[in-house]
Amino acid sequence: PVDDLVLQPVCWITAVIGLTIGPWAEEVFYRERVMSHLENRTGWLTGILISSTLFGILQFRPFLFLPAVLFGFASGWLRSQYGIKTAILAHVLFNLLTLSLAWTQVI
Repeated sequence: PVDDLVLQPVCWITAVIGLTIGPWAEEVFYRERVMSHLENRTGWLTGILISSTLFGILQFRPFLFLPAVLFGFASGWLRSQYGIKTAILAHVLFNLLTLSLAWTQVI
C-alpha cells in the first residue's frame, strides 16, 4: 500500500531531490546550457524543440516521453520569457503535482 511506501526513507529522499536539486539541475542544463546554445545557432523555436525533445528522451521512460517534451517546451518558453528562476519554479510545481498524484494513487 501507498501508506507503507511513504514511510520508506528512499521515498523521502526521492521527494526531496525531485523538489530541489532535480528541477534546478535539469533546468540549468536543458534550458540555460543546451537551449541557449541551440538558440544561438538555430533560432528560438528550434532551440526549444530540440532541447525539449532531448529532455523527453533522457527521461528514459517511454510513457513519459510526450509529457516530458511538452513540459520541456513550456519550461523553455517560460525561461525565454521570464528567466530561469521561473522555469525552475514551474518544474518544482510540476514535480510536486506529480508526486502528489502518485502518492494518492491517481497515477
